[in-house]
Amino acid sequence: MEDIDDLIKDEEEEKGLAGGKPSKDTEIGYLHHSDAGDEDTEEEDSDSGAVFIGTVEYFFSKISVAAIRLTGSLKIGDVIGVRDGDEVVRLTVSSMQIEKEDVAEADEGDSVGIKTEVPLNVGSRIYRIAD
Repeated sequence: MEDIDDLIKDEEEEKGLAGGKPSKDTEIGYLHHSDAGDEDTEEEDSDSGAVFIGTVEYFFSKISVAAIRLTGSLKIGDVIGVRDGDEVVRLTVSSMQIEKEDVAEADEGDSVGIKTEVPLNVGSRIYRIAD
């Protein structure tokens, strides 16, 4: 894997996120949410069973990896909803790293990298979706 500084430099030079289409396994939908809560703690949406767990800090388009600062726990196999405006992309976490090391789970305060099938925008909110 390339050095993180090189990846950031390459991304900044390109000035934008890569385009792409969701795969057949990616669902796009809507998530009910209220901005009334504190963004630094887990928020639950009782209507959808979704819990706010973090925000996309950076997206590496060349390798399709999102850097996410967690405000809640996340583990391999979790289904997440990525909110960008009114649209939500639903994904299953299949790989996750902290400091270039594969991990099975991460906790509040961790900054993780997850592989995605679609480009994600910086600032997009991440929700863990109850099964």
